[in-house]
Amino acid sequence: MLMCQNNVMGHIKLRSEGWNMNYEQEINDIKKDVSALITDMAVIKDNVPRMEEALKDNTKAYTALNETLHNINTNMIAMNNKIDNQGKDIEEVKNNLEETRTHFNGKIQAIRTKIDSVDEEGKFNIRTFFRQYLPWIIVVLGLGIYIVSTAVKF
Repeated sequence: MLMCQNNVMGHIKLRSEGWNMNYEQEINDIKKDVSALITDMAVIKDNVPRMEEALKDNTKAYTALNETLHNINTNMIAMNNKIDNQGKDIEEVKNNLEETRTHFNGKIQAIRTKIDSVDEEGKFNIRTFFRQYLPWIIVVLGLGIYIVSTAVKF
């Protein structure tokens, strides 16, 4: 006898169990199973358009995501190049600044040397003065005393 039975996956299994069973009962069981399958198929048919639409939406989203990631990658490469260029520019400015600093330090040192020499020239050193002009001072002082002593008689 053929019996209709739903297995776990929803498929119909026919099995024979002797020929004594009522065929009408088997036909009714098969009709119930076919009816359940038709209902399941209707649910699946109802869900297919929504699933297809969701699949299309997901495909569009993934395509847009891929384009976005590509754009981000391109922008990151451009940013890295700009950062590298800025690093080179900063290094060049640093080198120029060092050269300028060295140049100005030399100029400042030269100015300091000139200021120190002018300052030294402007100082009055009594020792140097007397060493240089002592003989003349004695001569002038002696002459002054002689003239005053001859002009003024005590």
